[in-house]
Amino acid sequence: MILIAIAVTSCNQSKNNGNEVVNFSDSIAMSDSSAVEIKTHPYINSTINVGENNVPIDKNEFYFPLDFFPELSVDMEQDSTGTWIMSPKIIEGVQDTFVVRWYSKHLYAMKEPLLFNKNLNKEVYRFTWLRTFDNLVVIRIENIGNKYKLIWKLTDGAGGYEPGNLIINKSSEIKPEEWEMFKSKLDSLDYWNMNLGRLTLGDDGSEWILEGVNKDKYNVVTVWSPSKGKYYEVCNYLLSLTDLEITENEKY
Repeated sequence: MILIAIAVTSCNQSKNNGNEVVNFSDSIAMSDSSAVEIKTHPYINSTINVGENNVPIDKNEFYFPLDFFPELSVDMEQDSTGTWIMSPKIIEGVQDTFVVRWYSKHLYAMKEPLLFNKNLNKEVYRFTWLRTFDNLVVIRIENIGNKYKLIWKLTDGAGGYEPGNLIINKSSEIKPEEWEMFKSKLDSLDYWNMNLGRLTLGDDGSEWILEGVNKDKYNVVTVWSPSKGKYYEVCNYLLSLTDLEITENEKY
């Protein structure tokens, strides 16, 4: 058996994605010539060309700041049980563009918006589920002025191959208590303090990618094929709010 575990340093460090980044704080001019400071996160990037609904014009545009995905080198050792443990190390100054390009290709095919490039007037979380051999799923949950919305999409492609065509694109309002339940699960996970990038890797399986953005923070975390635990519970709760018919055997 091979177990690949990745422990990456906390994302409480300064990062940018290699593109021009606007100031961390924007200002709005007031009638008396004073200004009001608006909190933003450090990944705002006004140089990205986007179209309707903040979908990038360029199909090759990255959907994530690159510094959340550092390139890794891996040393492999065998423990006393015969399990191979692979100990990764960050290669300083190098990003894993292969992974970011893979994820981005699927999100673009689903006409999903970028979440990091501009100030949003809402709080948004997006679960992207790339199962190697099964249809791609994206679920977005949003709070817009205490009005709550859920959007879910499915393609006829596969997460480990080509994304295919969009075959389900639905949305609905959700109850305040459903939003609060989601936030409670997210808080128990301590999502905003999770390590950056990919936490675990393996052959086949699936990528469980969870993004979050509000007025002053952005984060993205990936876990490979969780089957239990708090991260699984957060993402599985989002699945339960949709009408997607996915059996327990298809949750990998």
